[in-house]
Amino acid sequence: MRYLRQAGAVLALTVLLSSVASAQRTATRGQAAARQGGYWELGGDARLQFQLDDPLTIVIDIPLDILRAGYYASDVLSIEPFASISSSFGKDQTAFTAYHIGVGVVYHLTPDRTKPQTYLRPSLAISSTSGPGNLSFTFLGFGAGLKKPMFNNRMASRVEAGLQHRLETGGVQAATNINIQAGFSVYTR
Repeated sequence: MRYLRQAGAVLALTVLLSSVASAQRTATRGQAAARQGGYWELGGDARLQFQLDDPLTIVIDIPLDILRAGYYASDVLSIEPFASISSSFGKDQTAFTAYHIGVGVVYHLTPDRTKPQTYLRPSLAISSTSGPGNLSFTFLGFGAGLKKPMFNNRMASRVEAGLQHRLETGGVQAATNINIQAGFSVYTR
């Protein structure tokens, strides 16, 4: 009976040590990938936007409004192009389509993507509408957010709050938006 208890204790200790070693290998792989840079973060975001011009307008874009592809140049810096397309049409309304493309620079305050990461993201974007007026606008933006790792550090949830300022163009006044975005990311490595 004593040998059975000893064998059970050895078996339990072996299982415990192997699971700890496996967790360390997984964390080390994620940290090494983050340190090396040279990989992609692909994702999409839903957006809640408060347009602060007169009158106040609230826009909700779900499930995915923005598609993005960030390339990690280092463990804390990624260059992130993004794009969105919106169309509006209806009975007795003039149809229009808005194209929004831009680039952000994501600076992570911590380099380890195996743990929650806060980040800062300045951005520059251009928006163009086809339809009545055919206008183009330039936007300057700044956001701050949080990424939380999921699924063995191969994915992350992401939330961000920020400001986006539309520069005055073609007689259309400048305006500022408050954006709240929530989405997901998938890492290529």
